[in-house]
Amino acid sequence: MSFTSLSFLFYFLPIALFSYTICPKSLKKAWLIIISLLFYGWMEPMNVLYLLSLILYAYLGGIFIQSGTSWKIKKLRTWINCGFLIFLLLYFKYAQGFYDALLALFQQEFQVSAWLMPLGSSFILFQVLSYFIDIANDRCEKPSLIDCALYVSFFPKLLMGPIMPYHRFQRENQLCALSWDGIENGVKRFTLGLAQKVILADSFALLYSGLSHDFSTLGSWLSSFAYTFELFFDFAGYTSMAIGTAMMFGYYLNENFKHPYRALSVRDFWRRWHISLSTWFRDYVYIPLGGNRVSLLKHIGNILIVWLLTGIWHGNSFNFVIWGLYYGILILFEVYLPQRFHLPKHLARFLTFLIVNFGWVIFARSDLSEMNHQLQAMLCFGDVLVSAQSISYLYSSIGLFTLAALIVFLPVERWFQSLINRYSRSEFIIYTCLLVIAIAYLLASQYQTFMYFQF
Repeated sequence: MSFTSLSFLFYFLPIALFSYTICPKSLKKAWLIIISLLFYGWMEPMNVLYLLSLILYAYLGGIFIQSGTSWKIKKLRTWINCGFLIFLLLYFKYAQGFYDALLALFQQEFQVSAWLMPLGSSFILFQVLSYFIDIANDRCEKPSLIDCALYVSFFPKLLMGPIMPYHRFQRENQLCALSWDGIENGVKRFTLGLAQKVILADSFALLYSGLSHDFSTLGSWLSSFAYTFELFFDFAGYTSMAIGTAMMFGYYLNENFKHPYRALSVRDFWRRWHISLSTWFRDYVYIPLGGNRVSLLKHIGNILIVWLLTGIWHGNSFNFVIWGLYYGILILFEVYLPQRFHLPKHLARFLTFLIVNFGWVIFARSDLSEMNHQLQAMLCFGDVLVSAQSISYLYSSIGLFTLAALIVFLPVERWFQSLINRYSRSEFIIYTCLLVIAIAYLLASQYQTFMYFQF
């Protein structure tokens, strides 16, 4: 089920929240697990069996690790448990491509289908991996089955994160409590996220769809900017909806975005974009590899390994490998360039945005020839500078681009909050109007699927 589906907005969420509110305190966790299972299995009931199997595997695997009599035994058991999850993730992402390549190699015409990856598996499996590692490192108390089940299945973060390590989820939500203030603040946060998704992200999706095969220089730049803004408003909008939904139920989820397009460097960008994924790779891959407290060559290797894995995590086509290495090399340049090399703040922000924008072209194009064609066109090495279509789209979308640029580059969020504080009596009207407009866009929109569902 998607947060932008009408069944979620008008049926599932109100009923789930009302039933959770009247549920006895002693049964709230159990009822929230049932709600989460219904959410996950709404469109495909078999997904519930998959999620229940993961919950049981996580709980029993945690006991198996914790019962180790020495650190070496715990470490070995952690590797065994994590190894199966990594195999499962690789199977989901790469098995179909492997089967297709094998059949093509032997020139066979029959079809072999891999088990399709259930929605959100990349996020769910990463959270179970962190659960095993946290238990092995004694970062959390002895888990109960119900706490483990709630952590794995909690529906606001189930499909697209934020990825929240078990020890932090347990600590932050140990004293969680349902309150009217939480519900009110959650509805506000959800409304802002819904508006980002259906008003802005879906509008940019239409624009990108129209320009994705226009390889004039102007068309290539417009399509790249459209994708750059679409991806941000889509994923940041989802995160706001996830955080808002969790707040309604009295739970806290960590922030995943902090104005990433205002970053002053590539490293700064990744401290602001998809923060939970960056933090996961830092805590569970980069630091265990030795971080920066190793030799020069090993440090370079550690950075490249982390970014190669980041690319592979996102998809099974070669462009994701290129995208991961692209950022690995850029970060190495930033780490080892002389510290005296400084740029004015606004120039640094502008160059960082352009670098990120080029990265999103690599990210978006699984067809390498199309990727190469678009990048060449953006650098004025293409066949045509402008096309009639690109000029038409430029005139029709200039307002949309201006609005998006204002939101991502200026402190509009702070200005909006100041406006709310100044006219507090009109707060209800402002949020109600925003919600009504968002729902109107939703009803007219053809682009309701979140982009990160595919990852």
